[in-house]
Amino acid sequence: MKKIIARISNRNTDEIGWVLPVYEFSENHDCIPVEFEERKEKYPNSGTIIIHKEFYNIYEEFERNELFSLEIEPVLRFNLTKANSCSFQSLNGDSITVKKLAFLIKDENALNTGRIKLPYSSYKFAFLDQGENIIGPISIYQLDEPYKIEDQKDFYEYKIQPLNTSLLDLPDDYQNVQLVFKKADIQKYIINNTYAVKTYIPEEYISDLFYLLKEVIPIDIILNEGDEDIINWAEKSFPLGVNDKNEHIFLTQNDSENPVHQRRFERFTKIKEKTSNWVNYVDSYIVNEYINSEEGKDKIQTVIENNKESLLRIYEKELREEANKRIVDLNSDIDNKNKELDFINNEIEELTITKIQLEEETQLIRSKKIELIEFEEKIRHYREEHEILEEYANLKKQKDELLEAIGHFRNEKESLKRERDNLRNENYEDFKKGADQKVKELIPIVRALNGIYPNEDRKVSLLPININKSTIVTSRADFFKEALTYFKKSKRFINEIDIINQLTSIHQNFLTVFTGLPGVGKTSLAQLISKFLASDQFSLTIPVSRGWNSKKSLLGYYNPLKGEYQSDENGLINYFKAFDQNNTLLENVPLLVTLDEANLSPMEHYWSDFIGISDRHEKQIKINDLNGAYTLKLPKGLRFICTINNDHTTENLSPRLIDRACVIKLEFNPSNNYDLNFEEDLFIKEANISYESLSEIFKINQPSLLPAENKIFKLLNDILIDNDPKYGNPIIISPRKIKAIINYCAITRDHYNELENNQFIGLDLAVLQHVLPLINGNGKKFEERLKRLEEECKKNVLLRSSKELISIINKGKDFQTYSYF
Repeated sequence: MKKIIARISNRNTDEIGWVLPVYEFSENHDCIPVEFEERKEKYPNSGTIIIHKEFYNIYEEFERNELFSLEIEPVLRFNLTKANSCSFQSLNGDSITVKKLAFLIKDENALNTGRIKLPYSSYKFAFLDQGENIIGPISIYQLDEPYKIEDQKDFYEYKIQPLNTSLLDLPDDYQNVQLVFKKADIQKYIINNTYAVKTYIPEEYISDLFYLLKEVIPIDIILNEGDEDIINWAEKSFPLGVNDKNEHIFLTQNDSENPVHQRRFERFTKIKEKTSNWVNYVDSYIVNEYINSEEGKDKIQTVIENNKESLLRIYEKELREEANKRIVDLNSDIDNKNKELDFINNEIEELTITKIQLEEETQLIRSKKIELIEFEEKIRHYREEHEILEEYANLKKQKDELLEAIGHFRNEKESLKRERDNLRNENYEDFKKGADQKVKELIPIVRALNGIYPNEDRKVSLLPININKSTIVTSRADFFKEALTYFKKSKRFINEIDIINQLTSIHQNFLTVFTGLPGVGKTSLAQLISKFLASDQFSLTIPVSRGWNSKKSLLGYYNPLKGEYQSDENGLINYFKAFDQNNTLLENVPLLVTLDEANLSPMEHYWSDFIGISDRHEKQIKINDLNGAYTLKLPKGLRFICTINNDHTTENLSPRLIDRACVIKLEFNPSNNYDLNFEEDLFIKEANISYESLSEIFKINQPSLLPAENKIFKLLNDILIDNDPKYGNPIIISPRKIKAIINYCAITRDHYNELENNQFIGLDLAVLQHVLPLINGNGKKFEERLKRLEEECKKNVLLRSSKELISIINKGKDFQTYSYF
């Protein structure tokens, strides 16, 4: 295997194509040009390298003359006699190792403007050529559509971002840092694109960014931090204050070999010395010593005596000028005050009119409020009547069953009497045997009539369970790749970012809500994900009906007439009982429950048992039967997925429920032609991935936000909790939500960075799914809060959240009512 730099040569199909080697790397990472004369000798027979799989990824992402790096290997079946045969192919014949290079450009104003222009799209890093020095790497993010410069080709504008340290394997301290290299030191890493057409910006690349950072020491480090940031950093680092005694303690505790820490310390020392020296000089020399000395007093008196007349004239002139200036200012102030007075009088007239209007509106609101209270009282009365009627219906049903049992008992009694009379003259033993049998049959009925019920058999069995622990996914990347294959086979076309987002959200959250317009495929997606994570046997879909007002509808209830627990019609309680009896199921088998059309009835009523335990690590519910209350342990891998619609026929989700849920809005995709019953070789057909394995691949130690992410999230949170009345009611993000956002970003950050060059996708989706569903307010002032939030999201490239906020604002304009749902 070796590494080269190449460009597109030719394309055969979407899957197969060829690339042309332009540079190749030596063992010490020197980048050597592949000359035209030697190309076919080094890469017989065609002088190209073949890509066997997914060549369309290269063809769509790169222009024909654009350079990129890739890893190659010899072709085992190379045929020297065939002219079109290639001796080398990409690694495993795939396009997965094809990577963008870092661009080197000359732009003196880039650091001031925060913008860079490049001739190609989708670049993540760039270097700036400053003559003798090179600054970089710099993280960049592409903005909007390409534009043209005069008659040149399309150009793309990029925004400079904090350095994406996670992609470069650098410490987080380097986020606000720019490295400066001497151009002569990195000359071997600079390559030219001789194939490129003439452009406004010369096309030069850095051949191996990672090896450069590893091998070359920068000559300088530029901190993109103000004095206030440096002082705040020092206050945290010096809990005992700054002096000669504890400076060495700071450097020992804060990695004295870290050049970023050293540079911050140097900056702080200069700020400290400058401030301290000036204060000491003014305080001790000018104020306390010189002016109060005999020499200082004599000097001042001499100056005054020698320049008495001139000083008086100067003083008089200054007084006149000051007086004239003061008169002009006062006249101007008088004019301004008169104008302000006129303006205030106009405002008073307008406010008087507004006051009258508000008083009329207030009176109207009071009358409407009274009507509303009366209406709510009627609703409460109707609900009480409805509950009474429902309870009456249940009692009537039980009465009918009891009367039926009594009638049956009386019939049996009469039958026994007749049999007794008929058998009096027959064999006594035969009569006794038959009578005993009849009595055994009547015992349950007699006990029911006397309020005595048989013990319930709690044992519930499921189908045989096969947990093949050898089928364990070793990494999240492999897990997401298998999921992509699974969805492709089911003809559900979902991009990789959505797959990562949905699977991570469902694993991390006890309750995940799918919302969207009817027909977008919420239910089918929930069922596909359930089958992927838990197989058919442990994937349960429950259609919610209108009128579910208690947990009986979801978990069933104990029927005293039958002497048994009356399970729900979907069998959910039977699953819980089976898991409770089997530790292997409890610990290792995921159970996915989809509540379809979940908001046809209020979820906080029928799902109440689960709201209180959603945050607990060990989840249990209580069941009441003849033997009293007992506890059922719930599986560790239990997850609920809810599908909801938002119209006048459904119930609103309560704030208490939203605070415990991740809300994912699905968009319509016309290319989906999914099939829940497809028979191809699926990744999972049984429960052959244990929950323990899933937990391990999603595990991350000490999750946290990166400094740049934390800064953006703090800005958004400050806008949401701002108590200023001019922005309406604040929006509070609970500690539960903050923890969920941190965990989500920590899991998904590196995976998203591999797919797109916007390093804040994870934070964007976390805000979209955990914060924006909390939005529920009204009034013009609340709209201003949302506009501030949208502007901050757009400024920091949280584009999905910005788009959703614009939609919320536009939908609520007419009635000044703003809600995510």
